[in-house]
Amino acid sequence: MMYGNRKARQEKGQQVSLAENAYHRLKDKILRNEFPPSEFVSIGKLSDSLGDVGWTPVREAVQRLHEDQFLTLIPRKGIVIPEFDIKKIMNQLELRFVIESYATVKAVGKISDELFEELLVLVDLMGDDTRSDYDVIASNFDYHLKIIETLNNGEITRTLSQIYDHNTRFFIYFIADYARLEKTCGEHKLLLDALYQGNEKRVSEVIEEHNTGTRQLLLDSILG
Repeated sequence: MMYGNRKARQEKGQQVSLAENAYHRLKDKILRNEFPPSEFVSIGKLSDSLGDVGWTPVREAVQRLHEDQFLTLIPRKGIVIPEFDIKKIMNQLELRFVIESYATVKAVGKISDELFEELLVLVDLMGDDTRSDYDVIASNFDYHLKIIETLNNGEITRTLSQIYDHNTRFFIYFIADYARLEKTCGEHKLLLDALYQGNEKRVSEVIEEHNTGTRQLLLDSILG
């Protein structure tokens, strides 16, 4: 009896792992826009896109992706990849800028030599035009998260991580090369220098200039 219970727990654990794996891999595909906005997809199609994952863990992953707003479950119709809600995206962006500006200024004095070197590497990766748009944007968001993680505030980190995920899909679709702009990479380097030097006033100025430029770039891309 005890063996049977242990076996059942092991099988359940394996199922959870498969569902977790399916969740992250499908989310990655959605963020990369491998499934176009408004496209209806089936459990079978999603499972086939992964190649080695069965329908049951994919169903569990789909439910979680729906809860996290990466896809939509429509009763009696199926699964659809959400269209871009521009107003919602701009609202998320404003929230991101408010939190990011506050948290970045709070990070002054918390940048170690080791972290400084890690962030320099990410700045270089942002400017590497041999990398995919997804990877460049991921380096951008990793840069900001590493700075914000110095606050040791899980709620701020978690909120921004969710916003960055949704921003990724939108940015790749509308402005594939935004993170490669020389000006943007230069701003990240200026911000890093100000943080490392402990210059709070300069950090505030650079992050505000950076966010204003990003906002304008988004608006130009949407309207253009």
